[in-house]
Amino acid sequence: MVAILDGDDDAKKLEDLCTLKYEHQAKWFINAYWNVAPLNLGKNKDELEKIYTFAQNMMEMDEDKRDGCDLEQFKAHQFLEKNDKALTWVKFGQVVKEYKLPSDAAKRVALTEFLLVHYKIKGYKYLVNAVQNVNDEVQKRLDEMKAKMDDLQDKAEAAAAAKKEADEAHDEQKKAHAEVRRILDEIKKHQSGLEAAAAKLQAIIDDDSMSQVKRMKAKHELMDLKNGSRAKRKGLKDKDPDWLRTAKIKQKAAVRREKAATKVAATAAGIAAEAKYAADSALEDVQQAFADLQKNSKGSGEGTVWWMGRQLQDMKKYMSGKAFRALQRKTEKKMAKMKV
Repeated sequence: MVAILDGDDDAKKLEDLCTLKYEHQAKWFINAYWNVAPLNLGKNKDELEKIYTFAQNMMEMDEDKRDGCDLEQFKAHQFLEKNDKALTWVKFGQVVKEYKLPSDAAKRVALTEFLLVHYKIKGYKYLVNAVQNVNDEVQKRLDEMKAKMDDLQDKAEAAAAAKKEADEAHDEQKKAHAEVRRILDEIKKHQSGLEAAAAKLQAIIDDDSMSQVKRMKAKHELMDLKNGSRAKRKGLKDKDPDWLRTAKIKQKAAVRREKAATKVAATAAGIAAEAKYAADSALEDVQQAFADLQKNSKGSGEGTVWWMGRQLQDMKKYMSGKAFRALQRKTEKKMAKMKV
């Protein structure tokens, strides 16, 4: 993060500030007003959280994500609707002129410009000339911490993406298994119907109290039932042996698809587990570095330190081990059951 903004005058410095990534704009703003009125952010955790949320929302809406610095007009309009309902796009444009912000602020909105308008800070002279109070030793720690945070962010996102792919593969495996069960249930139902009909006819055949005509008729019907001739003539699906043969072929194909889906799910679960392990290792490294940074940065760069701590909280959301372990257990159990 830069310590001094480029520019021959305050307007140029503001333009330079607005070209920094959202994260750096936010940290500059927080550091500047950490112990300064009207915000005194160091004592106002609610506003710190709001600024963090504003930055995250802008990143989310920007196609450049973390690497972005401002939103084009349409997305900026949407951002205002979501984040400051009292500030319409028309009102924002009026305030931009009133505050004499760069003319481009009416077309593209940087986080800094939004914060100045949102917090009704008319002059930006103090902001763009604010000394980022960080000594060399703390700056070195901050730079090291930032590198570790970036590495953790990449690994956390990779772990989340791998988990998503593993979840999707597991869902496909469950669908394939459900299809196998559905066909199998239909086969069992069909077979049970045939068995029940055959038992009923056989009972008539074996019943000496029945007339010879009824018993002979039952014999013919039983033969028809077994070879399916009557079912084929009448189009009776529940008595048609050809339907049963076709269903068994479909069921075997469904089993093959399930086995293939299970293998894919197992592979995806393994990749997710590896990504999770890499992210966990990075997280442990970052937590140790952050504890050291907090201990050695009192009175210097507190806004930046707070921001990093808040980022760390967010990253931990990616790191829930329960979901990964549950997915692995389910897939391994299924693999063992299917012996694939």
